[in-house]
Amino acid sequence: MRFRNSLLAGIAIFFATTLSAQTLYKATLLRAAPGQLLELIDALKAEHADMDNAPYMMRHSQGDHWDLFLLQHLPNNSREFSIENLKAGDIRNWSLGDKVAFREELIVTGPAFDVVQDRYARHGFCHIEMFVSLPGKHKELYLERMMENKYLEEIKRPQNLIFSKVYGAEWDNFTIGFYRDMRHYAESENISLEDEEAAAIKAGFKGVTDISPYLRSLIREHHDTLARVVK
Repeated sequence: MRFRNSLLAGIAIFFATTLSAQTLYKATLLRAAPGQLLELIDALKAEHADMDNAPYMMRHSQGDHWDLFLLQHLPNNSREFSIENLKAGDIRNWSLGDKVAFREELIVTGPAFDVVQDRYARHGFCHIEMFVSLPGKHKELYLERMMENKYLEEIKRPQNLIFSKVYGAEWDNFTIGFYRDMRHYAESENISLEDEEAAAIKAGFKGVTDISPYLRSLIREHHDTLARVVK
């Protein structure tokens, strides 16, 4: 349809300008060793207690196989990748070694840090979706995520924060939707089909039933998790 085609035509311009100016983050996925989850959470809190840019932590409730999702802001003047900091990071990783069964990391661009700070501070629950795109579909997948945010805006639901990989683990893209609690997350059940249909069309989809098939046409893999914010 014409609306979607016009968005696709402008995607190269979008990536050359907006995305390149976005904020840098490190995302870390951890699965605790058996019986060590609470000890791992305590160890991570202690490890990050004196850090100016301590990562935000989300704890798996149901969904994917990881236990903890850490999102750390990397300021423009960050020394995250300096030799000294990398060595310090290695030491921290060793200290957690007996508590961690799986670790995965990637560097991403995402929204302004004050937006992330605000969402994290005001909410206690989140929905995390992670995607691996089909070959050549990464940019279009990012566009689809923006289209879904337009759809959510039209039905007056919280929009997702979108993050796109720079390098690291296989995930090309992930989104985090923040909610007050599980009840807030489930409120979309009260929206009428007519309103959903109109919102989907306005966002560039053929209709509300087109959202999932269009997304599936762009991805090789999709994992999602409901998680609680750890503060």
